[in-house]
Amino acid sequence: MKRPVQRRELAVEAVAHHGVSIALACRIFGISETCFRYRP
Repeated sequence: MKRPVQRRELAVEAVAHHGVSIALACRIFGISETCFRYRP
């Protein structure tokens, strides 16, 4: 299992390069949309 940060990076890549919706990417990689949108 990957760390949440790594799963977020995979989700961001899926959205940016493969046209996947944010909601779908979050479900696929098991993260919340809040985690996806978090900017440190």
